[in-house]
Amino acid sequence: MGSEPSEEDIRNRAYQRFLERGGGHGNDFEDWLEAERELKGRG
Repeated sequence: MGSEPSEEDIRNRAYQRFLERGGGHGNDFEDWLEAERELKGRG
């Protein structure tokens, strides 16, 4: 408990990835999965 990222953490990281890519639409699912992977890997 406490090591899992919250949905808000994942959403924020996915949005950060979206901005890093230049804001192009169409990769939201990939951004979400990669953000989840990154954050879970840090825990």
